Amino acid sequence: MNQAVVLAAQEFLGFEICSSLLECGYEVKAFDQTEDLAAKWLEIGRNANIQYSSMNNVPDLSKKFDVYLPIYDLINQDKQSKLYEFIKGFIKEKEGLISNTIMVFPLNEREKDKDNPGEQIRGFFRNLNTSISTYYLPTLFGPYQPKEYLFQKILTEENTECLNQFIDDPISVIYVKDAADVIVNHDKGEKDYLLLSSIEDSWKKALSKIHSSSELYVNKKREIPSDLEVLKVKPSLTFQEVLDLQRKSF
Repeated sequence: MNQAVVLAAQEFLGFEICSSLLECGYEVKAFDQTEDLAAKWLEIGRNANIQYSSMNNVPDLSKKFDVYLPIYDLINQDKQSKLYEFIKGFIKEKEGLISNTIMVFPLNEREKDKDNPGEQIRGFFRNLNTSISTYYLPTLFGPYQPKEYLFQKILTEENTECLNQFIDDPISVIYVKDAADVIVNHDKGEKDYLLLSSIEDSWKKALSKIHSSSELYVNKKREIPSDLEVLKVKPSLTFQEVLDLQRKSF
């Protein structure tokens, strides 16, 4: 049985990566910064092939594994910095056991200062003897989407006066489970990928299901970075079905 290590495992995308790995028959070692388990963990926690530990209580690993780093989930730099400190210790000790490294960033991360913690994490892994696949993502939506996203602000009817303050990337929107499935099942390789919905203007179309003025939030059309290999993701659910799931999760 193949083994995978998932960091930020209780976060939005990290949780779905754990679920996808289990569906593919992996043994999963899941880590996050807290001892406590979120309620959603009951959905996968009873599976005998997953073991959760906090970063302060790491079990021994003795066989090769793939490591998944959903930096997409680490919205603030404090979380990124804590992950970086953990990686420098834990991962460095296990360097010889790492088969593949899969890193996941928001597409907006490419536009940030190169000294940010996310870039430091990437630089750290480049110095290891491991294959690195990097995925860049637009907006993800679905159950347990963080409150910083516009979809969640509207659905929860919280911070309605701050609807112009959100971290969504309007270039595209993908159901979080579909994104996780693509990342887990795609061939590992030394490449940089960009996931986009197969539906044109997907972010605007999904937002229109819950907000009458979705066009107000769409900026000028952006260019797709030419150095990224684009993977088109076909939705497994309609926009409305995903939004209904998201609404039921809070």
